[in-house]
Amino acid sequence: MVQHAVPALAMEYKFGRAVVERLSCNDAVQCRGNGEGVVKDHKKALEWFLKSAKKGNSRAQYAMGLEYEKLRNYGKAFEWYQKSADQKEDMAQYKMGLFYEKGYGVAADIEKATYWYELAAKQEYAQAQKRLEELKKKKVDRKILGISTELLMYRTLAPLPEDK
Repeated sequence: MVQHAVPALAMEYKFGRAVVERLSCNDAVQCRGNGEGVVKDHKKALEWFLKSAKKGNSRAQYAMGLEYEKLRNYGKAFEWYQKSADQKEDMAQYKMGLFYEKGYGVAADIEKATYWYELAAKQEYAQAQKRLEELKKKKVDRKILGISTELLMYRTLAPLPEDK
């Protein structure tokens, strides 16, 4: 979030009309998208995020992922989250885990989900830490359920010794 909204117009002029610089652009984009110091213009904000994302800005890449996710274009969202996550952006790493866990835009894969959640959790991302705990609990529950099911099937299929 931008500390001072007043410079937003200067940033818009300097960076939006000339060259989109890597870090300063994000401040201007956030101002534009939130309407801080400038007229709120979502379309213009997206244009700026895209310019910044294409230049390799990990937060702008994450923002593009969010936008595509809102549109339910999970394949494109996944692509942008991947770019951001590869640059160690914890929120994007969490989203990668979520997409792999739920199968959004990719085949569901709990192992890959766990991998991405672990990366985000190592950076103290609370939601990733919570999801890891939940996945561990589900894994234990599935293991217990699997054993119970095997025992039930064994008892059903195996002949019982006759009582004498």
